[in-house]
Amino acid sequence: MHQNQSAMKRIASAMAGLLIGLGVAGAFAVDTAMAATENVSAEVTFVAPVSLTEVNSLKFGFLSTAIGNGETVIVGTDDTVTGTGASDAIGGTAEAAEVTVSSSASQGLSILVNNIVSSSSSQYTLGSFQCSYNAATATDCSTAAINVTAPGSGSDSVTLLIGATLTVSSASLTAGADNGSFDVVVNYQ
Repeated sequence: MHQNQSAMKRIASAMAGLLIGLGVAGAFAVDTAMAATENVSAEVTFVAPVSLTEVNSLKFGFLSTAIGNGETVIVGTDDTVTGTGASDAIGGTAEAAEVTVSSSASQGLSILVNNIVSSSSSQYTLGSFQCSYNAATATDCSTAAINVTAPGSGSDSVTLLIGATLTVSSASLTAGADNGSFDVVVNYQ
């Protein structure tokens, strides 16, 4: 019987060792299955609200009522007047619209001209808007937004010049003022 007790003790000791071994192995298994931790930073940049100030409106000057249906008068961002109907520009002031854009320095901006309201009496349509931001080359800004960067060095007010094409849409024009309008939308990117 003593031999059986001794055998039982060896078996119990082996079982205890096995259980302890499994516990240690289990502890290692738990360590390797644990998720890793990473500290992730949160970033924010505070910027001044974009503000727009109209300095002057887009002006086509005086156009003759003799201008033909379908003819165009284009006022460039440099105040030049071109187009098939340019010879019918007979005076007054023709100049690009000028808008001052104020924003935080060195930030990306998108500029879009939309909500175009042409002639209230259907005498013409406005389209093909061109924008020149900070004296850059004029770019189409009415079919898609243009992306620019506000200048750095603390400069936060920049000139935006806007030209457009006026297309006559009536064979019989009535003399007098006939004003349209458009929106300039500037957002941070």
